[in-house]
Amino acid sequence: MSKSLTKWLIVGLTDWLIVLCCASILVWFMVTQPVIPPGTVKVNTAVEVTKLEKHVRQLTVIYAPRNLENGNLENIARYIHKEFDNFGNASFQKIQTLAGKYSNVILELGPDTQEVLVIGAHYDAKNNSIETEGNASGIATLIELARVLSLDVDNLGIKVILAAYPLSQNRSNSLNDTGSYY
Repeated sequence: MSKSLTKWLIVGLTDWLIVLCCASILVWFMVTQPVIPPGTVKVNTAVEVTKLEKHVRQLTVIYAPRNLENGNLENIARYIHKEFDNFGNASFQKIQTLAGKYSNVILELGPDTQEVLVIGAHYDAKNNSIETEGNASGIATLIELARVLSLDVDNLGIKVILAAYPLSQNRSNSLNDTGSYY
């Protein structure tokens, strides 16, 4: 092969390699960075900070301590159920664990769809300190989310299940002995 033909092939192949590389980058960008935003639900209400504070106070002061030893977990489950019931048909999911019988508190919102979004938080705390937050802020947020979603429930595209569960901090070290497992 002559030098000019070899040079022409190298330059031609290099050009094609650059074009292929640019096309790959463009395809990658279009797939991972969509130009059209996904559908969203517009909620015409704001989160009420005072309600969040009220729920955190209830859980960290009134219902403290929130652990297996003091028997308070069923009282907390009833409190969450009462709050969820303001926004839909709340239910108890009874669970039997090595630590005893407890309840998950469930609220289903939106249409009955195959696809389901589950959002959960635990309501127990690790130790006996009244100051222990545990996941009181998570439960407060879950209750406030129930309120906000219930205001525009007809516009939810999929079923949303809000789940408050005990035993995230249980001592069995077994995943299937926690409230979130159920």
